[in-house]
Amino acid sequence: MATEKATELSELVRDKAEQVRSQAAAKAEDVRGQVADKAIDMRDQLAARTQDVRGQLADNTPDQVREAVAKGAAGIRERGVPVALALGALAVALLIVRRLRSR
Repeated sequence: MATEKATELSELVRDKAEQVRSQAAAKAEDVRGQVADKAIDMRDQLAARTQDVRGQLADNTPDQVREAVAKGAAGIRERGVPVALALGALAVALLIVRRLRSR
């Protein structure tokens, strides 16, 4: 009699635990979906705001500055690899100097 009662209670506990686990999994999936939706909304708002700021910046930037930036960007495109290599070498040299000074 006691063994039967213990078995019955054990099954009830197991069933309840499974029910709770499945409810928690469903709730977690729902929360994940809400977070994903919110992240998408925020990304879209940020993209729209970025476009607004770009427009304002373009409208308020003097022509001389635009031309200088365009000229510099064109120069970097032409000499991009050597400039990148030089900057990389400079960064490595700075790291070496820092390490030597810290000793």
